[in-house]
Amino acid sequence: MRLIALAAGLALLAAPALADHHEAEGMVPPPTGEAQTTGPAQPQEAVSPTPPGAKVARSAFATGIQDREPLDEVTTLSNDHDRVFFFAELHGLEGRTVTYRWEWNGQVMAEVPVQVGGPRWRAYSSKNLFAGWLGQWKVAVVDQSGEVLQEVAFAYVQAEETPPAAEGGAPEPEAPAAAPASMD
Repeated sequence: MRLIALAAGLALLAAPALADHHEAEGMVPPPTGEAQTTGPAQPQEAVSPTPPGAKVARSAFATGIQDREPLDEVTTLSNDHDRVFFFAELHGLEGRTVTYRWEWNGQVMAEVPVQVGGPRWRAYSSKNLFAGWLGQWKVAVVDQSGEVLQEVAFAYVQAEETPPAAEGGAPEPEAPAAAPASMD
């Protein structure tokens, strides 16, 4: 029997691949109802196992992507940032689909499919974050056969508050806003 999960407000966006680059963003809200079964069983299409030697060669969370590379590497991010990127370089997965599964404190928050177009493929997705979504964030890179190729995590933490200026002293100047990362 086929399971149908009820979900409200499902949104998934995927931009077309450019050279060895892919940008996508997705959000899957938590289920809002019980799973239901309906109709006759449908045959499942056979999915071949992960090819030998296929791997995630490198990966990183970052605050931006430029020239198809992460600008930095994030292991802890304060909640004064409202967007984070996950970058991965994939080897040996040409012609397959991998999924970047974003999890927050163990709950799946987004699943972003990535079509791998070459033997060495750099791809990234981004996730908008709400300031209250503190805790551990993880992305699992999952092959179309369901095998988890890699899991990487970062901590989303409360931003430190700036102490008020001393009485009678001049307030500290605010730092200029960061320019948005350029996208290819």
